[in-house]
Formats: sequence, structure tokens, C-alpha cells
Amino acid sequence: MYTGLNTPEDYLRVVINHKWMILLAIIVSLGLAWGVYEWLPKSYRSSVLLQFEEQKVKYVQGVEDSGGDKPEFIIANRISAMSEVLYKQEFLTKVAQEFHLYGYDKDNATSTLDNSVASRLRGLVLIEPQVGGLLKVSFADAEPTIAKAVTARLADLFVQENTKSRSAIAESSTEFL
Repeated sequence: MYTGLNTPEDYLRVVINHKWMILLAIIVSLGLAWGVYEWLPKSYRSSVLLQFEEQKVKYVQGVEDSGGDKPEFIIANRISAMSEVLYKQEFLTKVAQEFHLYGYDKDNATSTLDNSVASRLRGLVLIEPQVGGLLKVSFADAEPTIAKAVTARLADLFVQENTKSRSAIAESSTEFL
């Protein structure tokens, strides 16, 4: 009657008797894993968290408040406002020119090339709401350093544009007062 494997010596005897089958399975598995690693495209995603605060003083002529103070509405407004700023064609082409993305060169640029580069970048830049009023902006690229640098530049451009628009609102409010 067969009682199975009861002692460590039984397990050792099984390993010794089937060593070639075990080694072959390990070698084939490692070879397949390496092949899949080499075959799949590499993609690195870099992210930055931005806090977007609403204006304390709103200066908009002829526009009524249509949403209320619901948190979902505020977050949707933040996302649309940030998307509007970050997806501007001039920003995206400026980033593409700085980092030489997709072979973009401002000297040889045409309006169709500007549009195609901007639309390609729009597809790679993601904006996602996070807990606590933060928004996550991320960019994916095959090179990790490019992904990091583009994400940092987009955040920097957003901060510059936000500062510029806030100062314009402050000036117009000062003139009004």
C-alpha cells in the first residue's frame, strides 16, 4: 500500500529522480518570461499632484452661477478648468518642442503637425481627481526621464498660467473697486 511522501528524504528522492524535468521547466519558464519582457513595449508613467483652489474673487460678466456648491460639481469644474489649461495647443507644442517629442521642431512646424502633436500628447496626458481636492496629472512615455520631465514641465506651465490668470483677475477687480 502506498502511503505517500512522509519524510523529507522522500521529497529529496523525488527531486533527485525528476531533476531534469524540474530544470527543463524552470529554463523554459525563464526563457518565456524573458521573451515576453523583450517583446512587450515599455511604458513609464510619471505623475504629479496639483491642488487647484477656486478663486476667492470671481470676475465674470454675464455668466450666472449654474452649479451650486455640490462637491461633484466643484470637482468637475476643477477638472474641466485644468484640462482646458493643460490641453492648450500652445502649451503642448511648447512641451513637444522643448523635449523634441515625436520629431517636433518649431522651425519646420505646420498647423497640421501642431494639431497632430497636440492631439497625440492629449492622449498621453491624464487628469484624474484625487481625495482632498487634489488632481493627479500624469504622462506616459517609453523613456522614464522624458516622462518625468514632461510631467514637471506641464505642472510648471499650469502654475504659471494659473498665476497669470489670477493676477489678471486681481487687477480687474482692483480697477472695478
